Amino acid sequence: MSQESQRSFITAKVANADFGLPVKIPNLPFVQPTNAPWAEFYLMGGTPPIVAGGSGPGMIVERTIRMIQLSIWIPEGKGLKPGTDPLDVFENLFAYKIGRDKDGLAYEFKGMQSFTPTVGAGWTCLVGRIPYRVDRQTRIPVTATL
Repeated sequence: MSQESQRSFITAKVANADFGLPVKIPNLPFVQPTNAPWAEFYLMGGTPPIVAGGSGPGMIVERTIRMIQLSIWIPEGKGLKPGTDPLDVFENLFAYKIGRDKDGLAYEFKGMQSFTPTVGAGWTCLVGRIPYRVDRQTRIPVTATL
């Protein structure tokens, strides 16, 4: 199961979305604002692939469970609204969606989990996480033994 395929598929969706603030995406250039809200996107690892079944003779499905996260950083004194709107965009972009990438991997995103805002060092941080699964169907050689 190609992690690069997963990274490309998901980060393209984030990069093309309008969150209303700059978003830091792994492996892309980013200049962090010093006194304005900004977001940080994470692709989080998950389980090793498990065999979940198959659809047809000689077919198996390799399933991996992973998570994506968007952390919104808001300067102290600006309220929570600059973070709740981008989290709504994130949720609408992924939560309860299904799809396939160009390599045929099937994605099923679950509901968003949000956390109590954390305050420290002059910033408030809002976090939204969305678990998802990735399925890859593949053919395995079948041999009959008697």
